[in-house]
Amino acid sequence: MASVPSSLDLQDAVLGAWNTSSRVTNYLVAQIPAHLWSAAVPGVPSRTIRAIAAHLHNARCRWIKTLGHEHGIVAPTRVDQRAVTSPQLRTALNRSARGIAALAHARIDSIDRSAVASTAALPLQLRRPLPW
Repeated sequence: MASVPSSLDLQDAVLGAWNTSSRVTNYLVAQIPAHLWSAAVPGVPSRTIRAIAAHLHNARCRWIKTLGHEHGIVAPTRVDQRAVTSPQLRTALNRSARGIAALAHARIDSIDRSAVASTAALPLQLRRPLPW
């Protein structure tokens, strides 16, 4: 059985992965051409590229609001998926990324290391928001 990672090792691993994922997401949003920003998604005409991109930030905000309250972490303001511009969304994504990082940090600090044998055994509340 693998040894239980120390708090610092776990924080470095989780927050490092999160920061990389967040930077990639922001980069990809920045690369969406302006003429596609309002375009309907093929096969799903009721959804636009803008709405899908905004959903990433808004989902993070909901996770932060739900799980961050007990840690005193305030969720950023959600964006209007019908009106947000690319620069506005990239700024918002940076705010929600900081909120998720603060949430992960707080949750890692609260883990009982003696009960965790691997990252897969981390509390579900820590693992769920990380893909966003």
